[in-house]
Amino acid sequence: MADKAKVEVDQQAKPPTTPGRRVMLAGVGVVTLTSLLGFATMFSIWLGGGDIDSKRILRLASSQYVAGNRIVAADLAKQAMLSAGGSDSETEDEAPLEDSEPEAEQEKPNDEQEWQSLKDFLIGAGQSARADLAGSARERRDALQEAIPHLQRSSKAGFPEGRSAEGHRLLGEALFVNGFVDDAITHLKTAVQDDVTYRRELLPILAEAQAASALVVPREALTTLTQYFKEPNLHPIEMANAELLRIRLWLEQGRYEETSEAIKDLRGRVQPQVDAHQQWALDVQDQLALIGSEVAIALAENDIARRRNEGLASSGNDATSADIADSQPHELPQLDREIERLDALQRESPPDIALEARLLSARAFRLQKRYRSALSQLTTVRSQRPLGSQGFEGGLGEIELLAMFGQGPEVVSATRYLVRETKQSPNLSFSPAMQSRFTTILTESLLQLRRLEAFEHAVETARALSPIFGVAESSLQEARAFRDWGDATLANGRGAGQEISREAAALARRHYRQAGDAYKVAANERFTTDQYLPTLWSAIDAFQRGRDFAQSISLLKSYLQYEERGRQPRGLVAYGRALLAEGRPDEAMDALQTCIVEFERDPLRYDARLLAAQAAIDDDRVEQARLWLIDNLNDGELTPQSPTWRDSLFTLAEMLFQSSETKILEAEKQSPEVYAQTLVEVRDNLNESIRRLGEAVQRYDTTQRAQMAAYQLAHAHLLATRGPELTLNQEENVESIQRDLRRRVASHKAEALRRFETLVNFLSELARDEELSDRQTAILRNAMLDRADLLKELGRIAEAEAAYRALGVRFMNEPPALEALLGQSRMARTLGRQREADLLIRQASMVLDRIGPQWDSRFSEVTRYDRAGWRRYLDWMIQRLDASATRLTNTNANNP
Repeated sequence: MADKAKVEVDQQAKPPTTPGRRVMLAGVGVVTLTSLLGFATMFSIWLGGGDIDSKRILRLASSQYVAGNRIVAADLAKQAMLSAGGSDSETEDEAPLEDSEPEAEQEKPNDEQEWQSLKDFLIGAGQSARADLAGSARERRDALQEAIPHLQRSSKAGFPEGRSAEGHRLLGEALFVNGFVDDAITHLKTAVQDDVTYRRELLPILAEAQAASALVVPREALTTLTQYFKEPNLHPIEMANAELLRIRLWLEQGRYEETSEAIKDLRGRVQPQVDAHQQWALDVQDQLALIGSEVAIALAENDIARRRNEGLASSGNDATSADIADSQPHELPQLDREIERLDALQRESPPDIALEARLLSARAFRLQKRYRSALSQLTTVRSQRPLGSQGFEGGLGEIELLAMFGQGPEVVSATRYLVRETKQSPNLSFSPAMQSRFTTILTESLLQLRRLEAFEHAVETARALSPIFGVAESSLQEARAFRDWGDATLANGRGAGQEISREAAALARRHYRQAGDAYKVAANERFTTDQYLPTLWSAIDAFQRGRDFAQSISLLKSYLQYEERGRQPRGLVAYGRALLAEGRPDEAMDALQTCIVEFERDPLRYDARLLAAQAAIDDDRVEQARLWLIDNLNDGELTPQSPTWRDSLFTLAEMLFQSSETKILEAEKQSPEVYAQTLVEVRDNLNESIRRLGEAVQRYDTTQRAQMAAYQLAHAHLLATRGPELTLNQEENVESIQRDLRRRVASHKAEALRRFETLVNFLSELARDEELSDRQTAILRNAMLDRADLLKELGRIAEAEAAYRALGVRFMNEPPALEALLGQSRMARTLGRQREADLLIRQASMVLDRIGPQWDSRFSEVTRYDRAGWRRYLDWMIQRLDASATRLTNTNANNP
């Protein structure tokens, strides 16, 4: 606000601030000291010798301060090495140096704390004096920043006697320049209260600090200005600066009528000086023109907001409709007039006023939806070198607009420029308020880039921000970009059946791992803060999404070490998941059992049981896994709508089926006795798997996992026929038992056939509306082949032939078509159509030639042979057909 509202006053008391003059002043200080103390004494002081003790030095420094040599006093005070608990060689009652300072001005500190306060005050005051000689805004701010800790320590201990008001003034001004306005207000108020002579100097600064504070109500700044206006004999320039500040305060409060009236009043009062071409009056006139345009633009903004609210009301709070209406260019003719006035200011005013006019023009252009024109104005302001406060605002506005339209490369370029110039420009005093504004706008711009999926440029921008944001915040922004990039990759990589392609999954994993790396850096930077554990958890989550479980295991050890007990279950579950993924099921079960047992009321115990069951399955501990899964299903707090309950049901059903199937298939390779015994042992588990699979299919029939469960259910019914069929072959069974066994076999086979047909019909119907995923296609292929084989086994040959034909049509010119043609051939031969059967074999050979090379690696996955195996088998079949045809021809020739 001070940059916009203050008209500069000629300060003849301040000398030129050239480097040569600063060297000259330093030389004067050395000469002064040498004349006072002599060369030997000076040499002793500067080398830290002990000929003169620290308290004598401080008395000497104090006398130099009184004489107006503040920088010399500070340099002397720095040489005073006070002990922690007492004085140097001089005793407390030793007489001060002769002629060190006038009697009335002598400092008489009586303890170590007061000596230290005096030292800090003198050093801080000297730094303030150096700030007055600074050649740029940045140098002045840096010099005052060095003064702050010394003055704060002196204030805390109590400023030296007679220096309280001056100490509060110096500290208040230093804090204000560095942007610590709330602390500055306290000290400026105290200075004004302690010494009324400071009112004229400090009340305007106090008002500006109050206006900039987020903790002080605006009317306090206005009250302070009212007090200032009562000061006698105010210079017209001082009065004008205060009036400009009050006008801006009214503007910020939305008091537009009062603002306009005040503009007219002040313009009239300075008109005589304007007519006399006094520069300060011309500057005031330009400032008033700027404020007038700002009032018009603020009124236009309010008008647009009102229209939008009316649009929301008329559309029933339909934000989408209001946004569409708001996207049209606004008809605001009053802004055209203001833009013309601002153009005139750009041409005719001093550089600072011209840059402010460009910023206001950009604001008007944005209201008119003339974004290209707004961007041109902002770029021009930002490009002014060296960068000042206006250029800083222009750069922020430019980045905001570029991000709005997703121009990522331009955002990166503008950000790098602004960061570099902000750190280097001598004209820019980068205050905490500017830091906050920079952080807010750049954070919003990064969010906008991520929304528009300009992730690569969001990452580059985040990395460029490290010098201002700091490593931790910059790494966090980078991590969020990579995380969102991974999410978008998965969302965009969903293909048929909402299945994610392998390429998309691999790319998303890479982005998640990059997010984990960035989160890890941020966590390390935040190790001593309360944000360490939340950031560490974000890193763990990112690594687990990226399937980099080894990294997550390492971080989880630290997380579980420092995290409070109430949050440990999620760490234990994540730890178990990572160990399970790394093939360490025993360790995974230990971590998960800790969660289950020690946190028996925590909701995450359900996830822990599910993961522990999966670890037990991997470790071939089926019964233990079964108990954990049943605990989840029977707990009473989980409902079938819960994903964990659903996954527990599927996992239990699939585990029981796969365990039974594996045992039966292994027993087939052994003796008949072992096989028979195995069928008896797995019977209960197999029956339970049929029940659980049926429940899962019935409850969740629309999910892909339910489709696989339906396929397993059909096979479970076929496995269930093995025991009764084996018993049927035993001759000692009575007729009634055999009838019951045949009924059970027929029932299971009929149910298996029904399940196969239901699954084939459902997936075939689904394929008409959308492309099936690879997994759904595999289920459909296997179900169609198994259905045909089962029909053949049931002796329904014509239906089996039709089922094989349907399989061939669905997978034409793909490997499954070979199985279909062979099945058709067998059925045709069974029906006595030998010639058709032979032709189907030859057709299979031609189909093999038409199957593209992209299937070469998948032949053995979807059929019984690889491509070479099929070629050998079909050639052998055709050779047999040819040999049979030759024999038949010879026989017919020999028997005319």
